[in-house]
Amino acid sequence: MRHPITFRARNAPSVLRAERQKQKTAERQLTCGNLVNVANFEMALWSGATVAKFHAHTVNAWWSCAIAALRGT
Repeated sequence: MRHPITFRARNAPSVLRAERQKQKTAERQLTCGNLVNVANFEMALWSGATVAKFHAHTVNAWWSCAIAALRGT
């Protein structure tokens, strides 16, 4: 049986990379979810140019987020 520490040390980079990827995905999902909520909230409060400007920004952010998710980056 291989010594657990050597085994872990040898595989550390790929394990860390996988963990980082998982974390990034979770963060992105959280961000996307928040942006959708914000967009819905803004639509409910639709009341003029300021909100429209914020809404446009939110939609842009949401799209860039969706595109990043599709690309898998």
